[in-house]
Amino acid sequence: MLLNREGGIIAKWTGELSAPVENYIVSILGQDHESIVSKNSPYLALGNQVAPPACDVESLRNGLLSNRVTLVDVDSREEFRARHFVGAVNIPDDELYSRARNELIVSQRIVLFTRDADLHKLINANAVLRSIGFTTIESLNLTPSAAAAAGLQIEETNDKSAASR
Repeated sequence: MLLNREGGIIAKWTGELSAPVENYIVSILGQDHESIVSKNSPYLALGNQVAPPACDVESLRNGLLSNRVTLVDVDSREEFRARHFVGAVNIPDDELYSRARNELIVSQRIVLFTRDADLHKLINANAVLRSIGFTTIESLNLTPSAAAAAGLQIEETNDKSAASR
């Protein structure tokens, strides 16, 4: 779907865009095709979604300690409550568009994380953040155990009732 600033639907489609439909969408945006699909475009790239570059654990740990990085856990609230990295914020992927502008700093380095290393989820989260103006986005491409072994602290809730709340 292509939405206006008020959340109204301008256009919607399913699957890959045909060339005429892509040209139509591009014309609605009032931009040329190259400026929309370029890596630095603030628009959701049409047919050119890219995975955010991988973040190394050392720079993430240092960034978290100095408050220069925001680690965004895009998994569900239940998964986050049960186990998450110390210093991470939880914005589930289906809430990212509506919450990111109010809860994240556009100029800050953002590192995305999902427990199951779902590349599709990371690509979509990257595209959503890019479409609303975020430019410095990376992903933590490690399992929680591997990241913990590399020095990131994990907070776990052993209370099963907390995970189901």
